[in-house]
Amino acid sequence: MIKKNRSIDRGKAYSIGLILIIIISVVIPYLLVPYFPQFFYFRAWEYVSEVMNQGPDAPHKWEGFEYGDMSRNYSYTRNYQDRYYSVVTVNPEDGFRIVPIITDKYPVVVLGDSHTWGAELSDNETLPWKLAKKINIPVFNGGRGPYHEIMEYSKIQNASVVIEVVDSFHLNVDSCFPKNFSFPNRTNDHYSISNPTPIPLKRISLFSKFLMILKGIKFDLENPNFEEQKYMLPKDYHFTSKYSSSDFYNISEIIINISEEYKRHNITYVVVPIPRRDLIYSASSDPFSFNFITNMSDYLHDRDVYMIDLTPEFWNHRNDSLFMNTDTHWSPNGTEIASNIIADYLIQNELLPNFTNVDLPKD
Repeated sequence: MIKKNRSIDRGKAYSIGLILIIIISVVIPYLLVPYFPQFFYFRAWEYVSEVMNQGPDAPHKWEGFEYGDMSRNYSYTRNYQDRYYSVVTVNPEDGFRIVPIITDKYPVVVLGDSHTWGAELSDNETLPWKLAKKINIPVFNGGRGPYHEIMEYSKIQNASVVIEVVDSFHLNVDSCFPKNFSFPNRTNDHYSISNPTPIPLKRISLFSKFLMILKGIKFDLENPNFEEQKYMLPKDYHFTSKYSSSDFYNISEIIINISEEYKRHNITYVVVPIPRRDLIYSASSDPFSFNFITNMSDYLHDRDVYMIDLTPEFWNHRNDSLFMNTDTHWSPNGTEIASNIIADYLIQNELLPNFTNVDLPKD
């Protein structure tokens, strides 16, 4: 009888211990996420998806350090990693990132992924923000949205200009352009990119954090000179993959079709491919790949389609830190150069809509 009671007591102790472990390693960290986001997140991009976009009562601002994509895979025990201090704010109404002036109807929209949204950049360093300041017209930051599908949002459905910023790796790897694009035939007054994405367990588990530290220690021991070989420095960049002629014509036709669809709705469509970082910095790229965007821009121009070629200016400024060191995202220098080129292009081609000038806030 005594042994049986001891077994029962031991079982209760194990159960209580397991519950305490779960509470300490999962529940408490989960409750701490909104207060100490930088401990759980490498950058604001994921924090926005999993915390900030969970409704009007959720936090809507990130302020702290962000790390590049490759930082999370490498040294966790040495202070080698590049980090960038950023202030990120989203509009509680719809979850999109704020812009210099918020209005009910935006005449210019910038679509795209993390480059448009501004990964590792503060609000006033993003491309849409800088473009709005240069053309003195409200510009909607459509980054993070499902690309052209967001055009059903009533705030942007009547825009005059839609600019799509494209990571040019996608021009021959996995095109982000929809092959059968049709303009949304409905208007949504309450469009939101806020999907209730649960916080992954590995994000908050202290056990996962412990494993990450072990991984960093292991990497330190195996790569004692890694500080001298930062992952993304230009001198270490190598050419990765070639473009092909089939890429050129297939993507060109898709862009032409998208442009025609926008024209049917009296909207000017402008494509802005971000030059591939390996093509800018590698000495081994082939001429066809290096001139791919320039040639496509000329080809589309002859067919009354607008594509802005950033390649020449990025090449001229290749020593000005256009990209983050441990990431493929562009830096504040990159968005500054790109926004200047885009603003000049819109003005020179008389693409800007008529809009009463507004006084944009200072940075």
